[in-house]
Amino acid sequence: MPHGKSEIFNPITVLEAAETEAWYAQGNGDACVGWPAPGVEIAIHDENGHPLPPGETGEVMIRAQHLMTGYVTTEGFRPIRADG
Repeated sequence: MPHGKSEIFNPITVLEAAETEAWYAQGNGDACVGWPAPGVEIAIHDENGHPLPPGETGEVMIRAQHLMTGYVTTEGFRPIRADG
């Protein structure tokens, strides 16, 4: 079952039904939304924007070519920074 953002067609993460059943059958209490889909980068950052190791809590950062490229405002199009 893919999980993603409502604005996009391509998923952010992918977890097949059998994988979902296996995850919860193992007694894992945490939610699992799957593995990064092809072309998707996922990282967890602290409040200063530094990457955190696996298992730490922070802000979820995602990057993929199929995400939005910027914002349309009353002033016009404002692209997202290359490192944004």
